[in-house]
Amino acid sequence: MLVSDRILLRNTISRLDDTGHCVRQILALNDRELEFMRLVCTECTYKEIADQMYLSPRTIDGYRDALFEKLNVRTRVGLAMYAVRSGIVSIDYLANAAAEFRRSASRESKGETLAVGKGRSERKLIRRP
Repeated sequence: MLVSDRILLRNTISRLDDTGHCVRQILALNDRELEFMRLVCTECTYKEIADQMYLSPRTIDGYRDALFEKLNVRTRVGLAMYAVRSGIVSIDYLANAAAEFRRSASRESKGETLAVGKGRSERKLIRRP
């Protein structure tokens, strides 16, 4: 378990009722599902999420359906609400994600794209003619 996940768990436990139901649900999630939940809370489409996670859209559909069942939610909005209520995603994270989405949309409207290589650190801005 990552240090950040331990901190998340500790923060979540402090906000729980006596049943600990939320803790059991969060512990049942793997790292990729947690990453997917964070990305669901952004304005990215499922296709964009698949690209960012280097997965196929069908795999993303599988993550979505598994989370719907594990967390007993029915929509993407339900996943986002669960993520915020349980502390998986903070309001600051949402604000930063929205700002990044607006910046990338602005770059695309100017004819610029952000090319991402296999490594997460390999990012560069390419200007289209």
